[in-house]
Amino acid sequence: MPYLNLDDDYPDHPKVEALTDPAFRLHTAAMTFCAKFTTDGFISPSQASKRTTTYRPRLLTELIDGGLWHDQGDGCGTKTCPPGRAGFYLLHDYLQWNKSKDWWEKKRRKDAERLANWRASQAGGDGRV
Repeated sequence: MPYLNLDDDYPDHPKVEALTDPAFRLHTAAMTFCAKFTTDGFISPSQASKRTTTYRPRLLTELIDGGLWHDQGDGCGTKTCPPGRAGFYLLHDYLQWNKSKDWWEKKRRKDAERLANWRASQAGGDGRV
């Protein structure tokens, strides 16, 4: 199951520390959404609006102006911050700290293969474990 890497200094980062409480909640909830659904840091406007009960469009402006999110279609294009995708916001440098969807899919395949091999090695003559 995917997880979110979140440094314990996260709330003290100058970009994060400057956020209002609702923007902090939106950013944190968006990160957990991206981790859970392995979106590589992309989030649609409709999903962003569902991440907090106090959602207001000004929160997006705060996150974009603060350098934590890229506006729809924008991105840095670096290894840890891919090019933007039309119709999606992008959490800046999400992949610097978190595994990509591709990484998780490979891990799942390897884990399934390892488990199948172990079960085969433990099986009796009739194929039961």
